[in-house]
Amino acid sequence: MPILVPIEEMVRNPGRYLLLAESGQTILITRNETAVAKLTGLRAEEAREDRLGLVKSLFGLLPKDTSLEASR
Repeated sequence: MPILVPIEEMVRNPGRYLLLAESGQTILITRNETAVAKLTGLRAEEAREDRLGLVKSLFGLLPKDTSLEASR
């Protein structure tokens, strides 16, 4: 069963609700007692795919001759 959270509460305590979502809980964010958004955690495989997609999107941004030291 999802947890209903007013937007004002979500803004005051975002970390609390991120931890709940990460643990598998579904959070419905409400405005004027109407659900407007849903927060859910990613499964491990989805999180891995998101990270892999991010890394792939970075390839080609730096010239091939750039060294690690020069890029820092």
